[in-house]
Amino acid sequence: MFPTLMLFVYLIYETAKLSREKIRHQFAIDSAAFVEMTNYSDFINRTAYVNGAFPMRIFYEGFHSTQLTNMGKSNCDAAVNQYATGGSLALDDLLYAEGAFPRDPNYAYSDSEAPGSASWKIAYDPASVRGPNLNTPTPTNFDSSNAHTDQSGKNCGQTPCLTLISEQTANCWNINWQDATEVMNLYVQIYQLLGSVESAQFSVLQRLATGHQFFTKSYWLNLGTQEALSEAQGVSFPPVNFMSGIQMHCVPALFYYANKLTPGNPYQPYGIFNNTPGTAMTSSISGCDGLFQLATVNPSMIQSAEQGSPYPGWQASITWTPPQNSFNIPLGTAKVHATASLWPGANDEASVWPDPTPHFQTRLYP
Repeated sequence: MFPTLMLFVYLIYETAKLSREKIRHQFAIDSAAFVEMTNYSDFINRTAYVNGAFPMRIFYEGFHSTQLTNMGKSNCDAAVNQYATGGSLALDDLLYAEGAFPRDPNYAYSDSEAPGSASWKIAYDPASVRGPNLNTPTPTNFDSSNAHTDQSGKNCGQTPCLTLISEQTANCWNINWQDATEVMNLYVQIYQLLGSVESAQFSVLQRLATGHQFFTKSYWLNLGTQEALSEAQGVSFPPVNFMSGIQMHCVPALFYYANKLTPGNPYQPYGIFNNTPGTAMTSSISGCDGLFQLATVNPSMIQSAEQGSPYPGWQASITWTPPQNSFNIPLGTAKVHATASLWPGANDEASVWPDPTPHFQTRLYP
């Protein structure tokens, strides 16, 4: 009875030791997968802010107090005039109507009020020449020459080209050449800053996610063994090249009209006319030809992190070797796995573009 009892005690001890190692490895891969996925959810949430909420708020704070007066001419642009109140027009309304930046027209800017919907309907004015071409995040739609042609039919001779103030608008509203030039300079500064922010965010993601450094280090730190490094380095997480689906969209030139006194001519609209290059924009961030406008993530990349079987998301598994037991019985190898996913919230309201809404979260399925 005594030898049998001793064998039973050893069996319980070895079982507990094996169970403890399994729990340690499972906790390590759960932590590693969650930490790694958080890098991606943070990036796309910040990108959604740069695409929509940041420019919307910046242009309201910086330009809404500047009012333009109507020139009193007939046949003026109804698309711009719809934002006019009592013969005056806020400068941010004019730029929004021209398709210069996106915003949610139903948003109440008062700090005491919240957006009217869970999904932020931030987009370019659909009545502008630019709006309809930017509903899908593809380079073809974004860089279409039709998306950047002046409302009067003129363009700056360089494709693509963004028209900040059209000839028709300058003909209807009292905006002089000096003010328009200042608006153009401020517009460039704003989007250079937004581009720098987005470029820095992308660089951080590349640095953290390339080679799965966060995954590997988190797994190793939770186990503290030399074998943990080699175990984690063989894991493909994420299983897709997420970086290849990230794209910066830019415009190489700006184009604008304004009222100006010219020799021998009265105060009238003046601009850079057809087939004449606009104000060329130098690229301030890598992978971008011109002035940054927005960043997109390929929808298939996001879907791969939201869907899957048996659990939605990206799966990671690690094979490890159990410790030697007192009976010298080889146990072979064991495996732990975890699935981390992007959770867009109720009604799929999270989005990078269109309707950029930073509601992405990380979910873990051990």
